[in-house]
Amino acid sequence: MIGKNINRRDFSKVAISSMLGTVVSNDLYAKEDSSLNPSQFSSYGAAKKVIYLMLPGGFSQRDSFDVLTGKYPDKYKCSTKPIPTNLDGVFFGHMFPKLAQKMDKMCLVKARTTRIGAHGPGQYFVKTAYESRGADRHPHLGAWMDKMLKPMTDELPLNFVITPPSNHPGSGWLPAKHSPLPVTNPDKGLSNSRLTKGISNERMNKRMDLSRSLNSFSSHFNHDSVLAVRDRYEDALTMMRSKDLEAFDLSKEPKWKREAYGENKLGNSLLLAKRLIERDVRHVEVTSPVGDPHSNIYLEIPGTYKVIDRAVSALLEDLEKSGLLKETLFVMTTEFGRTPFINGNKGRDHWPSGFSSLLAGAGVKSAHVYGETAQDGRAIKDAINTPDWCATLAHIMGLPWQKTYYSPSLRPFKIGGKNGKPHAGILA
Repeated sequence: MIGKNINRRDFSKVAISSMLGTVVSNDLYAKEDSSLNPSQFSSYGAAKKVIYLMLPGGFSQRDSFDVLTGKYPDKYKCSTKPIPTNLDGVFFGHMFPKLAQKMDKMCLVKARTTRIGAHGPGQYFVKTAYESRGADRHPHLGAWMDKMLKPMTDELPLNFVITPPSNHPGSGWLPAKHSPLPVTNPDKGLSNSRLTKGISNERMNKRMDLSRSLNSFSSHFNHDSVLAVRDRYEDALTMMRSKDLEAFDLSKEPKWKREAYGENKLGNSLLLAKRLIERDVRHVEVTSPVGDPHSNIYLEIPGTYKVIDRAVSALLEDLEKSGLLKETLFVMTTEFGRTPFINGNKGRDHWPSGFSSLLAGAGVKSAHVYGETAQDGRAIKDAINTPDWCATLAHIMGLPWQKTYYSPSLRPFKIGGKNGKPHAGILA
């Protein structure tokens, strides 16, 4: 349904754009919800940059940041032991000793909930605030940030994803130029980003000038999808000449820092993410699968969780010492949790009714626990569903989550989902 604020002439323009396969101007066809205003909440736009760590597979809250203590029924007993954090009364699982000593820097969100208990759809939901239905593919938060905010550097793209999954939503129905630039292997950096040996800058300039003079297609077909391809070429050329390409060379870091992060895929990915935001990239997403331990969970997760503990702790310390934590939001989340009980195969199954996420840095409270789950694992206080979660992050990023935008298919969408609103209890 078309919003009341769009008149007949505007509707015709939208319809024609849709038939031509182009994306309409989101500024022109935005509908303001007067009942909602970011000024009602603190921390709007506090984060200039974002490092978003996605842990696909279903991260176990009872083995990490929401362990049971005291007396509880035998059916909830497990191999994970609680250890104290540096915040009184807060306990983590024993596989997270380093992060336990960083609790005073973090906001632990205990009562995350979702209505989707399947991996692929759940991951799509947490990145976009929408279920994957119909023809529209929805933009993820990094694409919205790319669309709405001005770049902080002209040398590198605004939006990256390191070790991207094949099902990443990308720019969704926004123009392709807002898609995150993928880095498939943090050890190898950005593929094909250097001029071919024997090709000088002068020779490359001549080639590009010739290409532009011969390319009349984009001038005759001035559509977003066509212009996006042209813009990508121009951006790629700028980046190939940028001194900031050294961000992808992890060997520039001292040995002690490489070891602190852990010289593995996740450690290198987070170190690269830090090097990118250090050079004023706005949004970097890192994907690090945690498995799907329906059986023999304590044979599967210890190594994975210890890698996460080490790498994330090193990142937070690095961000704090460099002063970047004040302007950077760190997000660590998953698509759903694991059952609070061990099943007959010595594993944990999918659990969307209450799980944990971590936040730190710009715009969020530190040394803070938000929400609560009961012994049976269900969220019972300050539950934050996926649209609210996305709206809260969008708010901290300075994105207009209160506005409605229209896709090429004329469907209305909001950045934080249809009914998503920020949770003030998380905001600093």
